[in-house]
Amino acid sequence: MQHLTSFKPVFASLAMICSLQLAPAQTISTNMMAPPGFVNMNVPGMKMYIVQGNSGLPMDQVHRAEALISGKAIDPMTGQPFAAANAATPDPADGDFIYNIGRYINLHEQGANGSGANAADNFSIYDTPPMDIPDDPEPGIPGGGDYFAAEFTGFLQLPAGTVRFGVNSDDGFRLTIGSGVNRVPSAVQLISLDTTRGFGNTEANITVTQAGLYPFRLLWWENTGANSGIEFYTFAPGTTSGNRYLVNDTNQANSIKAFRETTASPPLITFATPSSTTWIDPSGSGSVVPPAPFMRVEITDGATTLATNSITFSLDETNLTGAVTKSGAVTSISVLAPLLSAAVHTNRLAYTDTAGNSYTSFWTFTVPAYSTIPPTYALASVDTTKPGFKAKVHQMGAARNPSTGLAPNAERQIADGYIDPTTGQPYANTISPQWTHADGTTVDPIGADGLFVMPRVINLDDDAGVGTAGGNFSVNSVPAVPDDTVPGIPGNSAFPSDYYVASFETILDLKAGAYRFGVNSGDGFRLSAGRGPGDVVGVQLGTAGDRAMADTYADFVVGKDGLYPFRLMYWATISLVSLRSKRIRRAPQAVLSFPGCCRRSTTVTRSRMTTWLSISKTGCFRSTPIQPL
Repeated sequence: MQHLTSFKPVFASLAMICSLQLAPAQTISTNMMAPPGFVNMNVPGMKMYIVQGNSGLPMDQVHRAEALISGKAIDPMTGQPFAAANAATPDPADGDFIYNIGRYINLHEQGANGSGANAADNFSIYDTPPMDIPDDPEPGIPGGGDYFAAEFTGFLQLPAGTVRFGVNSDDGFRLTIGSGVNRVPSAVQLISLDTTRGFGNTEANITVTQAGLYPFRLLWWENTGANSGIEFYTFAPGTTSGNRYLVNDTNQANSIKAFRETTASPPLITFATPSSTTWIDPSGSGSVVPPAPFMRVEITDGATTLATNSITFSLDETNLTGAVTKSGAVTSISVLAPLLSAAVHTNRLAYTDTAGNSYTSFWTFTVPAYSTIPPTYALASVDTTKPGFKAKVHQMGAARNPSTGLAPNAERQIADGYIDPTTGQPYANTISPQWTHADGTTVDPIGADGLFVMPRVINLDDDAGVGTAGGNFSVNSVPAVPDDTVPGIPGNSAFPSDYYVASFETILDLKAGAYRFGVNSGDGFRLSAGRGPGDVVGVQLGTAGDRAMADTYADFVVGKDGLYPFRLMYWATISLVSLRSKRIRRAPQAVLSFPGCCRRSTTVTRSRMTTWLSISKTGCFRSTPIQPL
């Protein structure tokens, strides 16, 4: 079999690089139903497609699982899609990674033995009838499998009325209903668990307005551990308690039936973003949906082909005009959305095939709340001869922060707010007055103002000097972006790489529009825009507490062109720690115009209508004649 996904990697240049779970929708409406006669009811079951990656893309959020299964996610170590080097085991019947599941979804990494008699799943050899069903092994994962995502697709035969759906999983999942002939994307999300966990149930009551056959998709992912598994079940139709029944258990009259094949092979949507709560950017990273998303759809020909002049694509009932291209069997549609409100939005796609058949599908996506930077924050001018950042770093020789990992504690420390009980005075700042860079020989002293000058990017790591740094940008990434050390660290205390905070301050030349910034850090940070350099009470754009290295995105809107002060507050509780460079997404009206940028050369990579750039080289200045740092 052939998995109908094309791989078109797009690379970002340098860098500034949240999880929202949509509340379960309660109704499956008639406009989601498959056309009459389209489903082959002689072939029960569902199809399963699996992609296994590696630790370069942890499977701990739905956005990452969606990116992996889409074939768009890029392995930072190779610069190629994870799916191109799929580590899962192919189906021995045809060498593909699509498996036919003829019965039900009751899978466990350990096979029939499962997790034992006291396990938290529902269906196993240890349970009482009618749930005493042996677990099946996980197709494509021959034991010990981590970092994979799998999607199950097919058609559910649903009765009218209330159906209580459930998924028992280790780790997370997302269950959605498509529309018409298309299993993807998501017309409605039924239930989801956007995290990792041990085995547990997630259930919801769903109303079906009319009996019929409905396209479904169940996405499931496993991060790490020895006991992954998944069960897909309902309660008896019309009930919300009592026995659970696996979907498509033909031995049970109360089981909902599923079918995996169709009577025709029309052009189908095989990729669409944004969908539900997820957006996959042109570089292959998954995240929440930004305020002005770059929308992309891929339609793959079947036995009949798509008539490209028949396409009608709309957003919230407004027809859109975008780029339509075709490569092989895949037709791609791309449109940059306008600035959207923080709400649920609807895409609708209508098309015909060369046989004259018409198809219409719709899907929804959610733009979460985002910040707006007040126009009054803009400065009148800056010194454009001084690109980059200034950094204020403070280290204590003891762990005094109560409830470590909170931004207010970091602010207190950098303001000399912690008192040394031995002296009755603020703790001495134990940083080194010299910034020894990763090469071990280049040294920059701290300035007279107590700040370090950073003319380039923020891509820092405790391990930068020994070449083992990780994150999104390192000597091992593609392209290679060497890490540097943290200014003033290691310090002169008994804990030379611990208990420090750093405030990175700059002024950015921003055009009106929607932006996405992000930070990859271990431990925590707070990103804000303020009225002037160093403002500690401005608009907070993003934050995270103590953690291992991970990405956090911050979406915001700039109302008018201007020079805006930004501050990135970072803290390290214990080593090893790191702070990655940043990635910016600019809105279309800001893509190609960078007035006021410094004379330093600019590196820009353009992908359709999305631009990625180095924050420290374009419109990023470290001082201003109005309020010098």
